[in-house]
Amino acid sequence: MNRIPQRTVNQHFLNFRSHKRSKMKKLISTFKEKWAEYFLEILVITIGILGAFLLNNWNEQSKNRNAQKLTISRLKEDVKSDIRRFQYLEQRLEERFTKCDSVLTLFSNLPTKEERLSLMSVHLINFFLIESNLTTYEEMLNTGRLYSMNDKTKRAQIITYYR
Repeated sequence: MNRIPQRTVNQHFLNFRSHKRSKMKKLISTFKEKWAEYFLEILVITIGILGAFLLNNWNEQSKNRNAQKLTISRLKEDVKSDIRRFQYLEQRLEERFTKCDSVLTLFSNLPTKEERLSLMSVHLINFFLIESNLTTYEEMLNTGRLYSMNDKTKRAQIITYYR
């Protein structure tokens, strides 16, 4: 085996250490000369990151506000639709009451029980059920938007209306 003399190993070690020291001294002297630049650069980067976080938070809040406004306007449209439907149903109900009066008149003139039941069943089948438009409310429940609303009063009013 070829063995490296001890003296050569020591010289390489000393050269390495001195080279490392000179690099460290150079690094320290550069830092002493340019510490203000480095500090300013770190400060600019920190401010940039904080600014990005603030801008992102503002953007998210803006999106949430817009989503809530859109949901509220859709709820208003649903309620207006319900009102129009109820007005239509009320009008139809008035017509049915008028027809019921005429049926009762006929009913009293029919002699047999079977004829009365037959006439009653025809008119009862046509009676209808009144339902609200629940599309937006159910969407709010399923997505969690209802409970993320900031205005607790509006939230309570919405829940009360649809229950």
